[in-house]
This record gives sequence, C-alpha cells and structure tokens, in this order.
Amino acid sequence: EILKYDVDEIDYIELNPWIFRIGRQFTESLKDPRIHPVEKDARLFLKVIPDKYDIVLINLPEPSTAQINRYYTIEFFRLLKERLNNKAIISLSLPSTVNYISKEAARVNSVIYATIKKVFKEIMIVPGEKNFFVVSDNPLSINIGKLIEDKGIENVYVNHYYLDDRTIKQRSDYILSNISDDAGINTDFRPVSYLNQLLFWVSQFNINLKVFLVISFIILFALAVLISRLNPVNLGMFTAGFTASSVEVILIISFQIIYGYVYQSLGIIITIFMAGLASGALLRKRFFPAAKNKHFYFLQFSLAIFSIVLPFIVIFTESLSTFPNLVHLIFFLLTFIISVITGFLFSIATLIQKQAISEISAKVYSVDLIGAALGALIVSILLVPLTGIIYTGIIIGILNLLCALNTFLKS
Repeated sequence: EILKYDVDEIDYIELNPWIFRIGRQFTESLKDPRIHPVEKDARLFLKVIPDKYDIVLINLPEPSTAQINRYYTIEFFRLLKERLNNKAIISLSLPSTVNYISKEAARVNSVIYATIKKVFKEIMIVPGEKNFFVVSDNPLSINIGKLIEDKGIENVYVNHYYLDDRTIKQRSDYILSNISDDAGINTDFRPVSYLNQLLFWVSQFNINLKVFLVISFIILFALAVLISRLNPVNLGMFTAGFTASSVEVILIISFQIIYGYVYQSLGIIITIFMAGLASGALLRKRFFPAAKNKHFYFLQFSLAIFSIVLPFIVIFTESLSTFPNLVHLIFFLLTFIISVITGFLFSIATLIQKQAISEISAKVYSVDLIGAALGALIVSILLVPLTGIIYTGIIIGILNLLCALNTFLKS
C-alpha cells in the first residue's frame, strides 16, 4: 500500500525473523529494492541508525506487557523524535473507544496522550476499529476525505464516499473530551500503562469487585497472622524469599525493557539464579564456618543495600544497551549475587535454630517459598507499575532493614 506513493525507501523493522519468511510466501513486495527488511528490535535500531524519517507507522498491540510498553514511553518518543525530519508524522493505535469510554479506557488513552504531549506538539485521534493517534510537531487536519479528494489519491474504500469528515471529527472530539489533563507519564522504568491496560482488560468481565476484595482481605489477613507468628530467623527467610523473587522480577522486566526480548535469555537467568542458590548453600562453610546470628543479620543488611542500589545499576546499564555482551554480563552477575546471598541465608537459618533439622528445614523452606510467591506477584503487578523500579528497590530495602534490626535486637 505504501509503495503506491512516491517513496524513496521503507525500513521495515521486525524482531521476529519468521514474519519475513512467512511474508515472502504471500507477497512479492518484500523483493522491491526500496524495502529494507530489518530483523532487529526497533528501539535498538533507532539508537544506531543515522537516517531521518518522514513517516513512522507503529503497528503494535496495546501496552499490556513490559516488552510492548517500551514503545509507548516518553523515552521511546524522545528517541524517535531524534530520528525524524521536521515535518514528520507518526501513527500508533490503542483499542477503540469510539462508542463508549469507560474510566479504565479513558485512563489508558489519557496516559499515552499525556506522554506523547510531553514530546510532540500536535496529537490527533482518528476513531475507527482502533483509536489511531496521529502525531507531529506540525499542524494536522482530520478532514481525511477532503484531503484525499484534493490530492487526487485513488483508493477503493478510504475516500470521501465512505468517510464522513464531520462524523469522524465528532467522534474524535468525544474521545478527546474524555482525556484527563492530569494523567501520569508512562516511562520505561515506571510502566504505568501496562497496569492500566490490565485494569482495562479486567473491566470487560463481569467481576464482583466486593467479592474479590473480601477474598483478597481474607488471604492477606491469613498471611499477616502467619507472619506475626514467625520467629526472627524465619521472618528473615520470608523476607529473603520475597526479596530474591522481587529482584529477579525487576531484573527480568528491566532486561525486557532494555532489549525488548527476554525469552532467549530467560532460561540462562533462571539457571544462574538456581546455581547461585546452590553455590551460596555449598560455600557457606568457607565464608561463614561457624554459623551465628550476627552472620544472619549481616546478610540481611547486605540484601537491603543490594535492593536499594540495584535500580540505579539497572538504569545506568540501559545507557550501555549498544554493548549487548556487557549488559548481559551485568544482568547475569546481579542475578548471581542476589541468589548467592539468599543461599547463604538459607543455610545459616537451618543451623542457628534449636529444633530438629527436619522441622527447621520444612519451616525455612515453606516461608521462603511463600515470600518468593508474594514477591513475584506484588512487585510485577503493583510496585513496579505504580512506583517504578527505584522506589520498588527502596521499599524492598527498607523491608530488609526492618527485619535485620528485628533479628539484631532479638538475637
């Protein structure tokens, strides 16, 4: 369709190489010398390409994951603007709200609108099967039918016979009237849009919110009772499990934000994490020959410091994204460090308690797993999108500090 017009070249960016392989079976267009298929992550491509573009068409799903969300953040739009000519135009889309806008849908659109507005001067929303955001630093017109007729463009359906400009404008104005001026800004390391998109998705089902809240309260109350009955060491292991799982989630999400793909490296990250746990348990005798309470709360303090420093290391690592081997090494090293500390804690926790080893091991393992499950759930769904990874790391660090002080005062 683009080749109908007078274009010099088209860069077609696609992370999945199979899309091109399948596409070549169904169209001859990819053989056109003006089209340059690029098997690469679009953000990494934009960082290294020197070219300037007149038009950018972003054909992606809504920002429902950390991977896709990185194409709807202020960092991406700023990077994109550096690769645009003065009169360039961008198009992206969100789920349609042409007939009805729920508060959840309004929040999704408002955040993306506010984020784009921080970078570009003009935003036009064209309603249809999707809400198409047309973005530029130059004036835009929504009189699509008239513009097509004036320019003599021959289309079968996209023309003034099928498109009524007044209706399109009315529907566009309706969407814009539901855009909130005080919506938050979507960033790489505070991906509020994927939480909003999740809430929007949930809102489409008939879920009784009161029942959900009651069940959640009962579960949280039961966990609170369980935690309150733990001794300082088991409480420390609960926190260690929570921290280890939380840090692993932060690392995986951050890796996905930086590179856009995580599946190839996910197996390696998990392997390194499990190897670190085993190494910590095995090497405990070498580093802590006589396990004592002071070793336990020293490691808890170490977890606290690591959790607070981690987000800053990750954000710095993002600036090194053009050096993939170095970035991979840093992430693997961070994963190994947190898992080794957790392995140390687990081994020491089973030795400093005065009970039968089978009973101690069962309790320590149980609280560690419960903490890990809660960490993965709370951090991925709530803390990271609501507070960002910096405040998430600080919250986890404070939690470890409090537990370390509790162990210190009661030992």
